[in-house]
Amino acid sequence: MNQKAICTWTISDGKAGHVNQSKALVRGLSKHLNISSKEFILEESFYRSWIEILKIKYYGHRPFPEIVIGTGRRTHLVLVFCKLVFSSKTICIMRPSIPKIWLDLLIVPKHDHVKRAKNVIETEGPLTLIEQAGPKHKDAGLILLGGDSSHYVWDNESLLSQIEEVTKRADDNIRWTLTTSRRTPEKIKKLLTEIEQPNFHYEDVGRVEANWLANELESSQYVWVTPDSISMTYESLSAGCRVGIFNLSKKRESRVTQNQQRLVEEGKIRTLQNKTWQPVQCLNERDRIGKLIATRWPSLTG
Repeated sequence: MNQKAICTWTISDGKAGHVNQSKALVRGLSKHLNISSKEFILEESFYRSWIEILKIKYYGHRPFPEIVIGTGRRTHLVLVFCKLVFSSKTICIMRPSIPKIWLDLLIVPKHDHVKRAKNVIETEGPLTLIEQAGPKHKDAGLILLGGDSSHYVWDNESLLSQIEEVTKRADDNIRWTLTTSRRTPEKIKKLLTEIEQPNFHYEDVGRVEANWLANELESSQYVWVTPDSISMTYESLSAGCRVGIFNLSKKRESRVTQNQQRLVEEGKIRTLQNKTWQPVQCLNERDRIGKLIATRWPSLTG
């Protein structure tokens, strides 16, 4: 790639989910532009962050950022400040807490229901670093558990029954590995250790390496997830897995519950009531959005 390097900042509030979405967009952009990426860590106060930005402007070293990406509410005003100080292109990932017109581009998932505008690009779910990589192991399956949320009623007994239904289907011949999340209740973790089946293996999330889940998703053919986690659902789809969701009662109608139901109705994921797996979905929002941005701002490569 013989283009000039485009200096790109990601504004970080330190939250892993936000950091990973910003990194995912940078990776998508890198497929279409020559990107030089740097992370700008937010100070505890906006005032201190602004002072640090001004120091870079007047005493720091070039190049100054041409694109600034922020994910998370705390980054929004800093994005605007960078636009004023550096004349940067600003990209906000997810629903903004400030007027849309203040930002150059918004990358928002459909379930955020942001009103359409010229500077809004909708995505099918949050951007993810996980992608469809090598060949799948046709007999490998994952079970991913979230935890109690504001959207669904967590039911240990019901979930254990559904896990048993999945793992004991004799016609599948699948080796299942189950892992938990930080939100998974301790009670069900204890019950999971008591399951003794030759095709079932339990891995506690606290005992695996950082890249373990990504590697498992990239090699697994099938995934079952609890519906409370939008991120796990879309990571599984982005990895090219066939995805099913367990049944949990809704606490209320919300953007999350409506989105999961839409994915079922569109055939992107299945439930236990469906007897067959849906076709593999080719979901690569990261690279698609990177291409759209490169096309939208051709002046960056001049």
